Amino acid sequence: MKDFTKNTLFQINYDEWHIIASSVEQTIVKSPLKQARDYTFHIVDVLKKDKNLDQLDGKYKLRLKFPYDTGWYLHDFIQRILLKMVFIQSLIRTFA
Repeated sequence: MKDFTKNTLFQINYDEWHIIASSVEQTIVKSPLKQARDYTFHIVDVLKKDKNLDQLDGKYKLRLKFPYDTGWYLHDFIQRILLKMVFIQSLIRTFA
C-alpha cells in the first residue's frame, strides 16, 4: 500500500487515482481497491486449476470449496479524506 496523503491525491474514481507524484508531475495509478480485486481474481484463477480445491457436487459444484473476498485497508486519515471527497462529489452531482 502506498502512502497517499491529502496533498498527493488529486482525483479518484473506482478504476484509477490521479496523484501528484512530485512537485509538478501528475501520475495515474490503479486504484488500490481495483488493484486488490484484480489480485484476488488472479489468485482465484490459479487456485481453480487445482481440482482438489473444487466442490464436487451440490449448489456450488465446480467452484472453490471455500469462500473468498477482497479486502482493502485504509488508515483513518485516508478514510476521512475519501469520505470528504465522495461527499463533495455527490454534492456537485446533485446541484450540477
